[in-house]
Amino acid sequence: MTEDPKAKSLIQDFERMKTARSTYETAWADIRQLVRPNTVDFHSAQQSPGDVRTERIYDGTALQANVDLGNAVHTFIANPSERNFGIKPSIDGELAKDPDVIGWCDAVSDIIAAEYLDDRTMFTGSMQECFLDLAFGNIILNQEWNYDDGNLTFKAIPLATAFYEESATGAVDKLSRCMKMTVRQIMQQFPDATWEGKEKDEKTPDKEFSVIHAVYPRSDREYGRTDSGNMPFSSCWLLKEKGVILKEGGYHSFPYHVGRWSKSDEETYGRGPAINCLPEIRMLNRMELTIIKAWQKAVDPPLIMPSDGFLSKFKTAPASINFRDPSAGDFEVQTLRHEGKLEGVETKTDQKREYIRRCFYSDWVKLSPKKERQTAYEISELVDQQLRMMAPMLGRLQSEVMVPCIQRSYELLSKAQLLPPPPPQLQGRTIEVDYLSAASRAQQATRIVNYGKWIQNISPLASFKPDVFDAVDTDVIVQDMAVSLGVPAAAIRSSKMIAGIRDGRAQQEQAQQMAAAAEPLTKSVLNVAQANNIGNTL
Repeated sequence: MTEDPKAKSLIQDFERMKTARSTYETAWADIRQLVRPNTVDFHSAQQSPGDVRTERIYDGTALQANVDLGNAVHTFIANPSERNFGIKPSIDGELAKDPDVIGWCDAVSDIIAAEYLDDRTMFTGSMQECFLDLAFGNIILNQEWNYDDGNLTFKAIPLATAFYEESATGAVDKLSRCMKMTVRQIMQQFPDATWEGKEKDEKTPDKEFSVIHAVYPRSDREYGRTDSGNMPFSSCWLLKEKGVILKEGGYHSFPYHVGRWSKSDEETYGRGPAINCLPEIRMLNRMELTIIKAWQKAVDPPLIMPSDGFLSKFKTAPASINFRDPSAGDFEVQTLRHEGKLEGVETKTDQKREYIRRCFYSDWVKLSPKKERQTAYEISELVDQQLRMMAPMLGRLQSEVMVPCIQRSYELLSKAQLLPPPPPQLQGRTIEVDYLSAASRAQQATRIVNYGKWIQNISPLASFKPDVFDAVDTDVIVQDMAVSLGVPAAAIRSSKMIAGIRDGRAQQEQAQQMAAAAEPLTKSVLNVAQANNIGNTL
C-alpha cells in the first residue's frame, strides 16, 4: 500500500508547525521542570510513564503559586458550583424581557450547566488541568460528543502534543496534535481503518504508533450541503508511521478551545506568568541547592585522615574522606573547615519568592489576612476589587475559551435534540452567550459605583433646582444595576409590565381621590336626608 498523498501533506504540515514552535520550547521545558512538572515533557524521548518529575525542584514557591493561580482562575471564570452564564437574543431589547423568551433561555442555560456538572463529561477535571497550564500561557480544551452515552465530553490537551495556527482575525482555527496509541486502541476507535502490515501489527496489540488529529478550515466545501465532507472544518486522523488516513470527517464548529494568557500581535502562542520570572525561578532553585550543600557540609563535613603515602583526588563533598601523607607528623583525624558565609541568604531568597508570587498574582488571588475584624460587606468589597484588577487578564480566557465552549455545547446539544424548541418570537433570530462569571460581574460592578457617584454629585443641585432629577431615568438605572449584579432575567420586569403596574396604580389612586372628593358631598346629602326625615316626623 503506497503512502496517501493527502496524509503525506498533512504530516508534513504537522512537522512544519512543530519546527516553527521550537523556539518557544526552550523556556517551556524549564517551566515544565520547575513549575508544571506533572504534564507531558516537550522532549518526550526523555520521559517515561512513572518517572519522578520533580528532581530539579529545590524550592516549591513557583509550583504552589501556579496551583493557586489555576485554582483561582477556575473559581473566577468556571466555577462549577454556580451557573455563570446565560443565553439571550443577540439584539437586546424588549424581546429579551419577554416571559416566554426568558423561560426558554433559562431552561437552555440550565441544561448546559447541568451537562457540565455531569461527572461523565469530565468538564471540571479538564478545566482544572487546563488552568494549571497557564504557567505556559496556553491552554487547550477539546470538546466532543460522546455518541455511546449521549453526552458532552471534555479533555485537556497537553501543550507539548498540540500545534496550532491563527486565522486572519487572530482566532485559532487550525490545530494538529499527536498522541501515542496502541494497536488495540487504534482498532477500537477506527475499526474500519486499514494500512500496510495491519495483520502483523494486530498480533502485537500493545505496540504503539503515533496518531495525528488534524483539524483545519475546509476550503473546498460546497455551501448548502451538510454532509461531513462539506462541514466548515475538516477532521483527519492519521497514522504517522504508515502515512495513511485512519478516518476523515468534519465539524460544524472548531472542537478545540485555545486560550492565551497574554500574547503579542506578531506571535501565535501566548506567554504565561512563569516566563516573566523564569530567571528568578531558576536562581532560587540553585540558591536552595547551594544552601542544602552548605548545611550538609556543616552537619557532616569532609574529613582529613593520614595515609601510608597514598594520596587521592581531594574531595569536598559532605562525609567524604581525604587521605594525606603521614610524613606531615599530624596523625589525628581532622575536619575540613567550611569557610562559606551564608549571611543574608534568607533575605535574598525571600525577595525572590515574593517576586515569583507577585508574577503569579498571588497578592490578588489570595486575600491577605487582616488583624482587625472585617464585616461581610468589607470582605465582599475587597474580593470585588481584586476581581476587577484581574478582569483584563481573565477577559481573553473568557472570550477565547469559555464563550466558544458554551456556544459549541449549545450546538451539540441542539443537534442531539436535548434542548427545548425556541418560542416563535425567536424564529429567525440569533442568540449569544451572556457570560456572568465572578470576574465579569466584578468588572460590571464598576457601573454601579458610577451610578452612585452620579446621583451623589447631582443631589446638591436639587436644593435650588428640584427638576434636575428629571434627567435621571431610574428605570434604566435599576434594571442595569440588576444585570450588572447577575440578577436572573426572570426577576426583572419589562418596560411594558412596569407601565401596566403604574397604570393600575394610577387608576387606583384616581379612584381613591374621586372617592375622597365625593365623600363631603355624600355626607351633605345624607345630612339633608336625615333633616328631612326629622322634619317629616315632627
